[in-house]
Amino acid sequence: MAMLNLLRCRIWFWQPLLLLICFVLSQATNDDSVWMKSICSDSPTESHELFLCQKRSETRSALVLSKDQVLDDQELRVSDEFKVPENMRERVGFWFDVYTKYSFEYKIIHHEDYPWIVYRVVDTTETMKRPKARWVNNLKAEEITKKEVSDVRSKLKKISHLLQKYSFEKTREKLSDNEIVYLEMLKSLPGPLKRNAAKAASSVRYQTGQKNYFIDGLKISQKYMRTMESIFLENRIPIELTRLPMVESSFNRAAISKAGATGLWQFMPGTAKKFMVVTDNIDERRSIFKSTSAAAVLLKENYMLFKDWSFALTAYNHGPGGLKKAIRDTRSRDLGHIVDRYETRNFSFASQNYYSEFLAALYAHKYAPEVFGDLELPEALEFEKVELKLRLKASVIAQWAQTDVEKLAEMNPDLTKAIKKNREIPKGFQIYLTPDMSFSFALEQRKAVEDFKATRLRKIAQR
Repeated sequence: MAMLNLLRCRIWFWQPLLLLICFVLSQATNDDSVWMKSICSDSPTESHELFLCQKRSETRSALVLSKDQVLDDQELRVSDEFKVPENMRERVGFWFDVYTKYSFEYKIIHHEDYPWIVYRVVDTTETMKRPKARWVNNLKAEEITKKEVSDVRSKLKKISHLLQKYSFEKTREKLSDNEIVYLEMLKSLPGPLKRNAAKAASSVRYQTGQKNYFIDGLKISQKYMRTMESIFLENRIPIELTRLPMVESSFNRAAISKAGATGLWQFMPGTAKKFMVVTDNIDERRSIFKSTSAAAVLLKENYMLFKDWSFALTAYNHGPGGLKKAIRDTRSRDLGHIVDRYETRNFSFASQNYYSEFLAALYAHKYAPEVFGDLELPEALEFEKVELKLRLKASVIAQWAQTDVEKLAEMNPDLTKAIKKNREIPKGFQIYLTPDMSFSFALEQRKAVEDFKATRLRKIAQR
């Protein structure tokens, strides 16, 4: 009984202290939650800068990175070869916003030569939500955007007309608040204001936001990136280059351009045939890993020509010959300088912005947790390369690998047509299987090869 009374006394003594500790901890937690709410409450579409928050772990406070902090590579996730050049920073920043800030419902009306000069962002969300066919909504959204583009052009023409007649100050007095913003934008550009204003109206372009496509690409890339990076390491070139399909196709292996470029890396047929098999039944451009191997070889060849990755990547889009001419005509080895000063019918918007798009995609990919928050990403898949020792039909390959032809086609999209037609796949052809499928297939193939050899020996003995 005495012991019980002593125990009760100890509990009564410590209880107030324990309650005080719990109260202090709860207040600290509440303060943190208020702080988190205050810094993360603004919508990205309402803020000039893009701030995104992610709670990295329970022991670390939320990491908040602005666009500038990401492009500065604050966490040192990008190698020095791909730091953002100062004379391309604004251009890269524009594409970073395209990939991370605006989804496809947003149309960014901007200056074609200086894309970071954004006149207006058109939100067609309500139009795209209408209960009609998507193509109908797309046409309506395009119609709305073109009217907005026309309005921007008319305002720019008005500014140019006034500048030809009046001084800058007098012109400013005759403009609306919105038009004054445009005037200040034009004033910030290099060169004479009157010349820039005269050209501005004919240099208006709009860009569709890509955020939703980029996120889809992120999720797809997660499954294959480990194998793709190993391919680039085998070729002794930077693994950062594996993010280029985010620009080319958003990791859509079924992507086909109007010009006929196909697959993740968007190879044209002529170029593809130098590195891959492209026939009526087999198109290795559709294979994630075979096209990645081909891209690694092509990029390495470009680097051997230019000794600079910014040029090697631009040549991937524009071609080595055209880029050599640009270097020769500008007498410059600075891509930023070439992009600012050089423009021809072929070296136009797409080629001028290609490297900037790559850098923007690379940094968005490397900083995806900070930029996009918690995404449900699939697990990385492991694949093994298997060589066929015999001519085999797709149905036999699937049977030996203990899978179905649909799964086989998913892992080897270069064989999609051959699988549908159940055509024989030639001996020596390489396919990709998961480790367990590869093991099953290897056992069956070994038996078949031994049986084939035994049958052949018997035929020879019977002669």
